[in-house]
Amino acid sequence: LRGWRAEFVSGVVGQIGFPEYARACAALDNPGDFVEHWKQFASAAEVATALRGAKRKGEWMCLADLDPAVYGCYEALARTIVNEFKGGVQFFDEVCETLNKKPSQGISFEDFTEGCRVLGVKLPSAMNTRRALLYGFDLHSYGRLTEESFAFLEGGGRSAPRRVSGAIKRTESVRSKIAEVKKRSAGLREVAAFRKALNRQFGNTIRAWRVALNEDGNSTLSKAELFKACQKIDGYRGDVRTLWSILDVEQQGIITMAQIDYRAAHHLAHFRQFCKNRYGSATRPGSGTPGRASGRTDGPCVRAFEFMETPARESPRTSPRSSPTPRGSKGTPRSPARKKKVKLARFQSCLNEMGFQASGGCTFAMLFELLTLPNSNCLTREDCVFLDAWRPPDQLLIVDD
Repeated sequence: LRGWRAEFVSGVVGQIGFPEYARACAALDNPGDFVEHWKQFASAAEVATALRGAKRKGEWMCLADLDPAVYGCYEALARTIVNEFKGGVQFFDEVCETLNKKPSQGISFEDFTEGCRVLGVKLPSAMNTRRALLYGFDLHSYGRLTEESFAFLEGGGRSAPRRVSGAIKRTESVRSKIAEVKKRSAGLREVAAFRKALNRQFGNTIRAWRVALNEDGNSTLSKAELFKACQKIDGYRGDVRTLWSILDVEQQGIITMAQIDYRAAHHLAHFRQFCKNRYGSATRPGSGTPGRASGRTDGPCVRAFEFMETPARESPRTSPRSSPTPRGSKGTPRSPARKKKVKLARFQSCLNEMGFQASGGCTFAMLFELLTLPNSNCLTREDCVFLDAWRPPDQLLIVDD
């Protein structure tokens, strides 16, 4: 293969006549009876052509006539390189990428074989045929394979080595895109591990946001706050810098609840918008619950909560039993200003009564879990106050089609 490329056709695919064959044999020290050799090759080529059902015009010879085994292996490898890797230089860069080697330094035949195995590119199983094939690509006998070895598969022929630098420049953008995709893939895996740790410790990402991440309640999270919060999350010891680079995709220096879990934030935004449409966006003076500061205002989500908890408060099942305090005991009576709560069953029945329809495959039970805090089976007023204080971005309100 190397001799064919060096003396006849550097691009392998092609044919020669007797004049080209005679000039190449004359340059050899001991050519032998090259006329007789030519007749043998030509005769064998005619037989092979006839067996294929084709017609052969004139006397000529190709590499398939000289070494059918090597040519068959070369043709299969070249077809894979051109069709799957879009060219020789791109293919060589992919091989080097799998081996963590620089393409400019070249690689040995053994490393090339290993890289092809990783990429799933088949090479001849016979050692002699494989070595002859790789020697054929090493046209200038460097003892290693370089980008120049495969540049002719870009369609370069003999002028390909002069265009290797141009081919390298064309692949620089491809290489940078591959690196960018790999970096983002690693970042997405980091985000998935982070969310998994949050779900395992807090139940869901929204609970983690309220309890561990956004402790100051300002609806945003800075880089320093994220780094500090990650130290408190059990089971997560990942690369926080990579995590931040993926979450802060707009490079604003802050992230929001939607960037931690877009789908969960979308469900909450949809419920918040429903309450806003039903009860209005304007706040009203609070009901003056004892123990709270004056001037408190109630948003639409709090009003929806009051609609849910009012029947439950009047129900005899939920009203405290009036039993006399035993004599001599120092028991304290139940406080009249007890904390109002709504359980899941009441939450579901009220949403059905209000005509609420969850979006994007979210169930009422899933929404209930997103609204409540960890280790709590009841919805409280503070949960709805948190939702009223949140200002979701407009894209969260887009309904899935």
